[in-house]
Amino acid sequence: MKITNKMPKPNPDPKTPAADSRRLLRWYRRHARDLPWRRTDDPYAIWISEIMLQQTTVEAVIPYFERWLRTLPDVQTLAAAPQDQVMKLWEGLGYYSRAVSLHKAAKVVVDERGGVFPVGEDAWRELPGIGPYTAAALGCIVDGQRVPAIDALVRRLLYRYLGLTGEGNSKANEAAMREYGARLLAKSAPGDSLQAMMDVATAICRPKAPQCRVCPLAEGCAARAAGDPGRLPPKKKIALVPIDVAVGLWIRDDKVYMQRRGEGGLFAGLWELPGGKVEPGETPAEAVVREFAEEVGCRVTVAKYLPIVKHSYTKFKVTLHPFVLTGRGRAPRDDERGFVALSEVHRLPQPKANAKIWRNFLAPTKETS
Repeated sequence: MKITNKMPKPNPDPKTPAADSRRLLRWYRRHARDLPWRRTDDPYAIWISEIMLQQTTVEAVIPYFERWLRTLPDVQTLAAAPQDQVMKLWEGLGYYSRAVSLHKAAKVVVDERGGVFPVGEDAWRELPGIGPYTAAALGCIVDGQRVPAIDALVRRLLYRYLGLTGEGNSKANEAAMREYGARLLAKSAPGDSLQAMMDVATAICRPKAPQCRVCPLAEGCAARAAGDPGRLPPKKKIALVPIDVAVGLWIRDDKVYMQRRGEGGLFAGLWELPGGKVEPGETPAEAVVREFAEEVGCRVTVAKYLPIVKHSYTKFKVTLHPFVLTGRGRAPRDDERGFVALSEVHRLPQPKANAKIWRNFLAPTKETS
């Protein structure tokens, strides 16, 4: 554990973690957020919530979670659901490989485990799409194990409390946070303790202007003692990589040609318009013609330019150049690609940016961002 010279070593009393744990639980009993997945002890519902909450805010997840549980209320209905239905329910949440893995994992639970979920952190990791954090969270919240799940929120809280330095996710810092985090988990209610840390980090130990005066852990917090907890952990700026992508709406007999992405990558399992990255030295119009020749094996011609669409992702800032196309040739048709009636396109799960393209196709504007 690394401690700065300016910050006092927090809580030398070995009994302090137990006292901190009690304070956390008392605070949680009074101030816990009322979230739909906290109203149940059903492993299925909690598992769905944990996967949805990865890289996504609570506010964004709640309506998706509630709609999902209404449509696919248990692991059996999820396992039996068509992939397009699963992906459509997920549409807009991003990181679509999560939905693909959920579907796969449900089939494993039903087909190989008789509908019985794993028990314990190590067992949860055997399911597709379950990484170290999610396995720890499920082991703690569902199965009552005293295993800390260190996400970005809990990391910020413990980083400040312990007075750590350097990168928040360094091996040394992660080890220190796991060690103390485990000691904060009450034996009687480890899941509540973990969720208490998440709620304190969200409501009190915020990135900017933390509310230390009402924090249940304020007494022993090294960052508070040093006088400027809001500057920790140090911020790491990430510059978004700009990318230009050309896509085409090949229209024929009131149908449009679309294809489904494979299981890997950013838009795993979603339906998309053929196209790709604009290479150096070519125009977007040239790129879409080239991409159709390479992907579809057909020669197309640009019939109309549509307004560009700008959309940002975690690491990329994408400028989409959509075109209406005409073409010749027999395009491949199977379960993963083919012409879809324009009246049915909205039923297919698609990347969020596609909604902007379709709006512009039906009612063009200058630019959508």
